[in-house]
Order: sequence, then C-alpha cells, then structure tokens
Amino acid sequence: MISKDTKGNRRENLERYLNWLQENGAKFEGIEISDFEGYELGLKAQRDFSEDSLLLTVPSKVMMSEKDALDSELGAFINVDPILKNMPNITLALFLLLEKNKEDSFWKPYIDILPDKYTTVLYFTREELAVLKPSPVFDSSLKLYRSIARQYAYFYNKIHNMDIPALKNLQEIFTFNNYR
Repeated sequence: MISKDTKGNRRENLERYLNWLQENGAKFEGIEISDFEGYELGLKAQRDFSEDSLLLTVPSKVMMSEKDALDSELGAFINVDPILKNMPNITLALFLLLEKNKEDSFWKPYIDILPDKYTTVLYFTREELAVLKPSPVFDSSLKLYRSIARQYAYFYNKIHNMDIPALKNLQEIFTFNNYR
C-alpha cells in the first residue's frame, strides 16, 4: 500500500500536484496553496481581487467524480450494488481507495496531497469522544460511527464474496481504517 505518513509529504508533493493541475487545464492566478497554522493547507490570495474576479478554473477532468468510478474497473460492482447506485460518496470512497494503491494512477498527484487524517469524529480517540459525552453531539457521533461500521461490514462481505475482478484488488487494502 502506498504510504504517506507526515504533513511534510503533502508539501513535498505540492509542486507535482500543481504541475498536474496545469498540465490538465487548470488555471489560477494571484492565489497559492499555503500552510495555515492549525488548519494545514488552504488557498491564499497573493493580491487583492475585484468583486467579479475569476480566481481559478478547474476542469472536470481533474475532479474525481462518480462517472470516473463508473468508467473504472469498479464499474461492474457499482452497477450491481444498490448502495453504490444511490450513495455517490461511498462510490467515490471505494474508487479513491482503489486508485490510492495504484502507482500509475492518473489521480496520484491529487491523492498524494490529501491528508492522512481528518478532524471528524471518525478519527477521534476514545478520550476525545469522551469529552463530547455530556452533549447531544456525543449521541450523533456514535450514530455516525455505527453507520460507518455497518457500511464497512456490508462492503467487506461483498468485497470478499463477490466474483468481480476489481473487488479482488480491494481485498487486502479494504480495512476499517482505510474506509472511514
């Protein structure tokens, strides 16, 4: 599995990502990707802009979409699974996982700058969740976690029991930590 463990690796891959964007038709002037303390990477204006200014143009070719997933080797599974047909976010999660583990993926420059962790309850430690316990957010957080765990169990079963070639490629890399 391709590993990128530190914040530094994201920054090291930034130039390759920006080149990839430009090679595929993205245009941006007067903005840069910058580090914001406590927030990691974000867009930063390098100059003042008038109200109607166009800051950037991002062609659909570099936007990972449900169509990309359908057109991939995962398409055979998407077409027969009722959850994937109705929940594009899950379709994209599986497609991202599949592409993340291909050294020659078109999406590699994009994937290499994604964070390893996010600031959602799915990445909280037990101690961090415990802090939420006196609030209604705690119950909502547990419901979300249970929902993701049920989805994981459902797809784990499908990936290991259906005879679709793309699913064979997911068997070793489809873990709860990779799915959440």
